[in-house]
Amino acid sequence: MERLIRLALDLDGVLTEHPAPLAQAANRALGMQLPDHAFVDSHGCNVPEAVRLWVYGPGGPAALLDPAPNAPQLLRQLLQVLGNDHVTIITARPDRSRTTTEEWLQRHGFPPCRIVFTEDKVAAARELGVTHAIEDSLRHATRYAEAGITCFLLTNESAPAGESPFVVRVPDLTAAVQAILRLAGASLPVVSDDGTTPRRRRIVVSDVIDQRARERLAAEADVIDVDGRNKEALYAALGDADALIVRSETQVTRELLAHAPRLRVIARAGTGVDNIDLQAATEAGILVLNAPGANAV
Repeated sequence: MERLIRLALDLDGVLTEHPAPLAQAANRALGMQLPDHAFVDSHGCNVPEAVRLWVYGPGGPAALLDPAPNAPQLLRQLLQVLGNDHVTIITARPDRSRTTTEEWLQRHGFPPCRIVFTEDKVAAARELGVTHAIEDSLRHATRYAEAGITCFLLTNESAPAGESPFVVRVPDLTAAVQAILRLAGASLPVVSDDGTTPRRRRIVVSDVIDQRARERLAAEADVIDVDGRNKEALYAALGDADALIVRSETQVTRELLAHAPRLRVIARAGTGVDNIDLQAATEAGILVLNAPGANAV
């Protein structure tokens, strides 16, 4: 289902590589003892303002960061699909770093995009009518979630018990953008990890389906057969799956979806979708289909 999306993206660790080099540079040059994750959330880590100004200012180490893989292309895709007025970079960098930040974006081929510099990201997001965000900081993601804004958190760590359903964990920017574009009624081409070579789609079949249907799927994609009752095997197979086909035996839970960051479609062969957590699938931007009374696709 298409919906209106207004998106906020973080800069450091989302559009840039992991900002560990910033902490390492500050430790070398200024005698600090900052952890590698300090500039994932420099306010949350209590990095002194003078250090932040040096890091992000003219000649500072932030100018040497590389973009995240495919980040300029992904931002361009978001702007094309959502519209320039519906995409904003909201960063906690000091406002005095605006010039150096804009120069970095331009130098690395990013398309023009509105930028807001503020520590209070939620207040800025509310003013802009933001509905979704992409972050690498758990603190900021949690604050977005508390405000009712769905936030895609870039992390390979599993969600703890009781985490807000408005925090959606994905492994990288590509997965987050794909989810956003699916919600908006569009999608990215499936590409390899180097961002260049198209790869075949992967479909996981966790329950027995009609052989003719399986052969038809195999003509268009790599089909992986897994026993849906074997959680360990199923979760492993879903790591890079684009689609999942089930019948009634496989229980599609929020826990299962957390292991399927690239999943776009869940198809139920048979009547009903009572074995699928529709709320969790919707939050992750996954389309759920079923073929009532049929075991063939």
